[in-house]
Amino acid sequence: MSASRRQSPDTKAEIQAVALELFIEQGFTATSLQQIADRIGVTKAALYYHFPSKADLARSIFLPWKDDLDAFLDEAEAHPERSPRELIGDAFDVLVRHRGAFTAMMVDGSIIRHVDLIAWTGEWATRLQGLFVGPNPSIYQQTRVAIAFGGLNDAVFLLAQLPEEEVRPAAIDAVCGALGIETGELDN
Repeated sequence: MSASRRQSPDTKAEIQAVALELFIEQGFTATSLQQIADRIGVTKAALYYHFPSKADLARSIFLPWKDDLDAFLDEAEAHPERSPRELIGDAFDVLVRHRGAFTAMMVDGSIIRHVDLIAWTGEWATRLQGLFVGPNPSIYQQTRVAIAFGGLNDAVFLLAQLPEEEVRPAAIDAVCGALGIETGELDN
């Protein structure tokens, strides 16, 4: 069967997987649909059958991450009795599930603009902050939350070299420490 006629039920998932690999290797901006098609062995027209544009392809990769983070935040906000440790662990798990998309975003941050996630990333940060310090945080509190969760994000990259069962508890402990959760420091 010729490359242009190759249409398996997994073609869409294969396109997404190869696109994500290339986005991680060389960035979103530097990756062309032709490169994706060449790596898979299909025509560019076959890609357009599944995704009308590179931005649509990227959205199909990044929106599941967004949806998962939104679901995490909805659940966390609906259950304020959950402990900060549980919430931090759940946030880590969401990042791990979508670490390919997260890594691609870190390689080429312009992808946020191309998939229309700029406003959402600000909303996500505000909602996450609200879980730990409420609706009117001080600059001190905002800074600690930003540093703590920036560190949690960075911990996901350690999984390329270290086992998750060791990184996860260490990351949760570190975020709790940065937030001063055990000491009540974040309440200042």
